[in-house]
Amino acid sequence: MEDLSDVSVSLGPGSEALESKHSCAPQGVSPPRIIRSEELFGGAKLVVIDHVGEQYRLTITKNGKLILQK
Repeated sequence: MEDLSDVSVSLGPGSEALESKHSCAPQGVSPPRIIRSEELFGGAKLVVIDHVGEQYRLTITKNGKLILQK
């Protein structure tokens, strides 16, 4: 498992960046995109993600957890 303790992430307006001397992305590779769940869901509790012709359901549970189902 990859150690992600040295990740630099911006949490958006009003938040300070978590900074470190290293990045988890190999050289020449972009760091992972961070998408806030509020942006992704837009107030809904379910989004359908199309991935190479397959549909996946991403659901927010009543406890606020995420479940991904094929």
